[in-house]
Amino acid sequence: MTGVQTCALPISGIKRRRSATGQPINDDKAPGVSYCLKLIEVSQNYRNKGVGSALLNEIIDFCRDERVSLIYGEAKGELAALRRWYLEQGFEIDSIDNIQLSLT
Repeated sequence: MTGVQTCALPISGIKRRRSATGQPINDDKAPGVSYCLKLIEVSQNYRNKGVGSALLNEIIDFCRDERVSLIYGEAKGELAALRRWYLEQGFEIDSIDNIQLSLT
């Protein structure tokens, strides 16, 4: 095992708008697509070294590039530590540990 594992549902249904010449239209408005973050798991030996944050930042950057407007999921595991971590990353967390990050 490499120590790092991620899994997220694929983004489907995103189609870049194109001009009459077929070129993609580059606008900053997200199309309202949401991305479900299913799992970010870092082996215990690699925790607290920035690995999970680096993975999450890559996911966030990818979602921004794909014009995703919302990342959501559920915090599972050591809840106190995860709640702090997700809050530090800019996520909102509700009372039943659902996480959400608006990218708009």
